[in-house]
Amino acid sequence: MIARWPYVWLRTRTGLMALLTWWWNELRECGESLLTTIAPQLITRTFITLDRTGGSVSTLRGKEQKELLAFSSDASRAWPRDLGPFGPREVIENTRAVFALAPEFVLIHRMVLPEKLERDLDRVVPLQLERELPMRRDRISFDWRLASRSRREHRITVEALVAHREVIEDVQGLARAWNVQLARVGLASGAGQVTGNFLQTRHRVRMFSLSRTEARLALYAAALLALWVAVVGCQWLYERVKVGHAIAAANAHATRADALARQFESAAGPQVALSELMRGPDALDVLAALTEQIPADSWAYELDVAAEFPTAAEVKLAAFTPTATLLVDLLRTS
Repeated sequence: MIARWPYVWLRTRTGLMALLTWWWNELRECGESLLTTIAPQLITRTFITLDRTGGSVSTLRGKEQKELLAFSSDASRAWPRDLGPFGPREVIENTRAVFALAPEFVLIHRMVLPEKLERDLDRVVPLQLERELPMRRDRISFDWRLASRSRREHRITVEALVAHREVIEDVQGLARAWNVQLARVGLASGAGQVTGNFLQTRHRVRMFSLSRTEARLALYAAALLALWVAVVGCQWLYERVKVGHAIAAANAHATRADALARQFESAAGPQVALSELMRGPDALDVLAALTEQIPADSWAYELDVAAEFPTAAEVKLAAFTPTATLLVDLLRTS
């Protein structure tokens, strides 16, 4: 069991490295496709055109194409494996290259098919090519694109680009000999323009279309969704209006209650002042306190209480007592 661990670890590491390599390549291709669509001037590609007599190598940045070198075929019409005699090879090494084949290498075959086969073109096109072309399937490389559509006749026109597999294999060998990364092999359709891809390394995105029944169901679903949105919106507006009216009525009652409270507080001012005045001591309270405080053998014959707001009250007492000193100290602290 222990002896198998190195083998298991090696397989796991190999699988992880393959997964990371695939993920990195997919991420790079997605980024390049996005930049090519949004900002093509930021992507620089090596563009190589090939024909029977030779070809040329140029760099393509956005819409600007700059030719680097041109080469010619040898006596057997084979492309040279070494670019040394034609120019510096280092300028294109380790770059992503797009190869464009001249129209003489590519056959354009048009097929008119029923519209209902559009979803299965990945399987229908190879069968149609094998049926209509005089070459075997294993001897050709092909790519296809949807050229046109006839709504009235419910027909679609598919253009298939067909090239000999030997030509594509020669291009792959040429890319290995020149030490470039082969990104695409297609048909040269203009200055810096390439149509199709014979490498067959990407998964084609299926054409999205709806049948008449599916379109009707989608329309009904959209109508129901719009109706639901309208009902929810109307209910929300109705609730907002009702809640707004209730809040306005509550605010009116609160404002009226605040006004009544302020009016009541203003009207109760004299009663509050009188109550505060009544809670304060008066002359009767002073008389009662003196009656309790002075000695029993003392005789008071005059009491004068004078009080002017806000000064403290002034009390004058005239009395007969055998202990005058004790009475004065007692009244001072009373």
